[in-house]
Amino acid sequence: NLSDAVNKSFRNACTVTDNKFKEVLKDRANKCGATAVVVLLIADRLFCANIGDARAVLSRDGKAINLSKDHKVIREDEQQRIKNDGGYIVFGRVLGRLAITRAFGDFE
Repeated sequence: NLSDAVNKSFRNACTVTDNKFKEVLKDRANKCGATAVVVLLIADRLFCANIGDARAVLSRDGKAINLSKDHKVIREDEQQRIKNDGGYIVFGRVLGRLAITRAFGDFE
């Protein structure tokens, strides 16, 4: 169905982007990363994906509607995902240093 195809496309685009980060940053000592938000409109359907704390907000009748959820340590589901992947949270940060739980880059 359309939702599955869009979801698969978003995931593929994220994988390609993250791999490009690895390629470009492989010989550099600097630790950098990026967040992103993507919105796709097909006919009357709106799809949204985000990584990190990049946000998408829709205005409807003058009211803000959040289309995305921040990937941050304060979310219990993100805390559990980090722990399940062998990571840890210290002082409200992933591995004691990252404020967001998902990003392109930040490979350490």
